[in-house]
Amino acid sequence: MKSLESITLHRLKLPLKVPYKLAFGPVTHFDTLIASVIDTDGNQGLGEATILTGYTPETIEGSWALIQALAKDLVLQSAESNQELLDQYLASDPFTVTALASAIELAKQRSSFSIEYFTSVPILGVVNSESLQDLELEI
Repeated sequence: MKSLESITLHRLKLPLKVPYKLAFGPVTHFDTLIASVIDTDGNQGLGEATILTGYTPETIEGSWALIQALAKDLVLQSAESNQELLDQYLASDPFTVTALASAIELAKQRSSFSIEYFTSVPILGVVNSESLQDLELEI
């Protein structure tokens, strides 16, 4: 893969119809980062990270600031230089780094294969009910 020509970032707050229940409290929305990269050959890759307190020490504010700073430093650098930079933050900010690393890896793979068709896949739902009667209805 050549160097990265551009990186576009999006910060999303995705509301949930029903809160997602976790031990540390209900989650009413997901804070998600989307990274879209285009390399100098025109290959595109997408990556995402949902920053969920409790699963990572990262916060959405800190992750958003870091991903913006990293994106500026990754453009037009060598693949080796980019990997070295991302490796510096992997232990402390794994979700944030994964959004960028996944996008870069997908762009690299797209240079060697093509997608001929797309298909839809149903997504499984989360079971949130606590009472037996509600569980039966939900399932």
